[in-house]
Amino acid sequence: AVPDPPASVTAEERPDGTVLVRWPEANGQGNTIARYAVTASSAGANAPVGESTKTELVVPAGELEYGTQYAFTVVSVNDKGAASAASPVSNTVVPYAAPGRPADLRASTVPDQPGTVSVQWAPAEPNGRPVTRYVVDVAGRTSEVTDTRATVSGLGNGQNVTVKVKAVNEAGPGAEATATARTVAEPRVTVTGSSATATSATVSFTVDAGGGKATCTLSTPGEPAKSGGCSSITMSGLTPGTKYTFTVTASNAAGSGTATRAQSTDAMYGIATC
Repeated sequence: AVPDPPASVTAEERPDGTVLVRWPEANGQGNTIARYAVTASSAGANAPVGESTKTELVVPAGELEYGTQYAFTVVSVNDKGAASAASPVSNTVVPYAAPGRPADLRASTVPDQPGTVSVQWAPAEPNGRPVTRYVVDVAGRTSEVTDTRATVSGLGNGQNVTVKVKAVNEAGPGAEATATARTVAEPRVTVTGSSATATSATVSFTVDAGGGKATCTLSTPGEPAKSGGCSSITMSGLTPGTKYTFTVTASNAAGSGTATRAQSTDAMYGIATC
């Protein structure tokens, strides 16, 4: 005799990406039910998803397409190999799982803000449920955003930081993406040389701007500071034959760096008429 199909079938999508399909035990009409065969239906297409000797089947994560609606039918098969008609169609479910890893994560220095990094990424694969937020962790400082970018401040100057970003949907947080960045550091100045005339002096130097944009000045006691490019600065209006100590200062958003150089102006000789 042909067995009866299960009287009803229920399906439940679960946050781990699996789908649980259940049904009551079918009447074997005098023979033992050996197994149940489960078929998934979606958009008019049918496909077998597995067999079970129990009255339930767990469809593995990823076997059904996330975000697509499915319903299920079950056929009873007895120990003689006779199969029943298909059961009534189950309720519909939409399989889902935690989001994918955010793509193309990039973290960079914000040159005009101390202790700050900028982070941006491409949207994560939602895997059947909308991504509701992103969790951004920068050196242990955690924030939540709904956009695909964030600016995190309050970090140390010249600090190398690890950035972690993960998407969250109804199933929970997904895999995290990681990147590294460095906050802007105080400039470092290295004097490379100097020269002088009788009334002016030029100091040459290099500046490591620390990831920021540096501005530079040259100063000496008793004279107004002179601004200039961050490679060399000339100060004029000096006294001939005088020893000066010059200070080069480079400044950015994180602070300032200095270096000094001693340089004497040339002596001036001439004929005095009294």
